[in-house]
Amino acid sequence: MLSSGAFTSDGRFFGTDPDGKTIWRYQQGEWTNLAADGVIDDGSYQTVAVSPHNDQLLAFEHNGSALRSIDGGASWSTLRKTVQVGEKDPPWLRIADQNFFATSQVMFDPIVRDRLWVTAGVGLFRADVPPDARSIDWVSRSRGIEELVANDVVQSPGRAPLFAAWDFGIHVKADLDVFSSGFGPKEQMIIAAQQLALTPADPNFVATNASDTSGCCPKAAVLAGYSEDAGRTWQRFGSLPHPPGTKKDDPWRMAWGMIAVSSGNPDNIIWAPSLNRAPFYTRDRGRNWTLIHFPGEKPPFTGSHVKKHLQRKVLVADPVKDGTFYLVHSGNPDNRQLMGLWRTQDGGSSWTRLFQGEIAPKSENAAKLRAMPGRSGDLFFTSAVEGTHDSRLRRSTDGGVTWQIIPGVDQVSDVTFGKAASGNTVPTIYLAGFVHGKYGIWRSVDNAQSWSRLAVFPIGRLDRVVVLGADPDIFGRLYIGWQGSGWTYGAPAACQARPVRPFDIAQCYKVDRP
Repeated sequence: MLSSGAFTSDGRFFGTDPDGKTIWRYQQGEWTNLAADGVIDDGSYQTVAVSPHNDQLLAFEHNGSALRSIDGGASWSTLRKTVQVGEKDPPWLRIADQNFFATSQVMFDPIVRDRLWVTAGVGLFRADVPPDARSIDWVSRSRGIEELVANDVVQSPGRAPLFAAWDFGIHVKADLDVFSSGFGPKEQMIIAAQQLALTPADPNFVATNASDTSGCCPKAAVLAGYSEDAGRTWQRFGSLPHPPGTKKDDPWRMAWGMIAVSSGNPDNIIWAPSLNRAPFYTRDRGRNWTLIHFPGEKPPFTGSHVKKHLQRKVLVADPVKDGTFYLVHSGNPDNRQLMGLWRTQDGGSSWTRLFQGEIAPKSENAAKLRAMPGRSGDLFFTSAVEGTHDSRLRRSTDGGVTWQIIPGVDQVSDVTFGKAASGNTVPTIYLAGFVHGKYGIWRSVDNAQSWSRLAVFPIGRLDRVVVLGADPDIFGRLYIGWQGSGWTYGAPAACQARPVRPFDIAQCYKVDRP
C-alpha cells in the first residue's frame, strides 16, 4: 500500500509504505523492500521526495523523522529536525517544535534549488536542505491562514471573546485582527477544547471539558477545568469522575462531551461526557462529582453524547434560575425510554422529564439547545442537520414543556444571542440556515418575528457553519465558527457593498431588510 512515490532522474522509483513500515525501490523490473533487506530500519514512512536538481532523495515518517540518500537509495542517513515560527506567523505555532511533527506530503520546490515544502498537521512549512546539510530546519509559512477547526465561541460582558478549537485549545482574542499569542488550557499537541461554559454569576469564570485527542499522553489526557480570569489561565478540576462501564485506570474515562455552569453559582457544574457515558454534577467546582441518575435508566451508558467529534450541545443552564439545567436526551440504543427534554432544579441531583420524545427528527447527532440570556426557560432547538426531513427551528418559552416551530426557518446549523438593538430589551437573535427558502447568516431584532440577512457566504466561504457566538456589549458583532477554516467575525459598518473578489479578507454586504 504505497502512500507516496517519486522517480529519480535515471528512472528508479521509490514509494513509501506506512502499513508495511518500509520503503520500496523499483528498478530494472524488480521491487526491493529496503527494510527487509536491512538498508533502512522499520518505520511509518509517509512520504518521499526527490530533488529535480541533484537527485537528493528524502523520506519522512508520519512524525517528521527524516532519512536522506544521495546514492540512489543504496545507503541512508538520518537528518535532525527543528521547527520554528516564521516572521509574522501565528506565535502559537511554536508548539510544532516537538518530537512529533505531523507530516503529510513533502516535495522539493521545482524552481528554488534544495528547498523543501511540507503540509504538516499545523500548517505549511519550508526548509532549505542542501546535500551536505545535517539538519532540516522547518520554518512556518502560515501567515494569514490560522484555519483551525472551530468548536465553540463565548464572550462574557466586558471581557474578550474566547474561541475553542479541535487540537489547538482555547484562544483569548482581545484584538480580533491579531494572531493569538498562545492557547490554553495548556500548549500541547493535541488538545481539543470541545466546549466552553460561562455563568452570569461571575463574568471571569469559564469552564471547559478540554481533552487530548491524540491518545499519546495519559498524563495530559483530560485538561478539563476552569478559569477564574476570563480564560487567561486555567486550573484542572480537582478530580475526574469514574463513569459506569469504564475502567478506573483509563485516563480518558471522562472526556469531551458537553458542559454547563449554573447561572447563580460557578461551583455548580454539570458535565455530560462523550461516548454516551453517564453525566455528573459538582457543587464544589470539580473537587467532588456525583453521578446523575435519570428515572427509568438502564446502566451503564446513560448519557446523550455518542461520538466525541459531534458538534452536539444540548446541555444548558437556565440563564436566570440558580441550579436549573436542561438536557435533551437522544435516547441512545440502550435507553430509548429516556428520549426527551429533562430538567433539574437542584443543581443536578434530581431530574424530571418535561417533554417526551424527539423535539425535532434526526436530533441524536449534532443538535443544539440554546437558552436566551436574561430570560428563564426561553429555549431554542435545532437538529442542526441537512436533509429532506423536518429540520425547522423550534422554540419553547415554558422551559421545554411545549415547543413551537418558528415560521419559515429551516436547516439551522446554530443559533445565538447578542446585544439588543437600540430601544429593544430582547437580545438580538442570530442564526445560520434558511429563512423562507434562502440560505445565509440571519439576524432578528424583534424576538424572531422578522429576519434580516447579513450575508450569504461570508467572504465567499463555502465551509459549513458549526457554531455561532455574539458580542454581548456591541450590537451586531457576530462570530462564525467553521467546520475547517477557523472563524469569521462581522459587525455593522458604513461601507460600499460589492461582490467578493479573490483573496479578499473582508466583505461589505448590504443587509437584506425584512
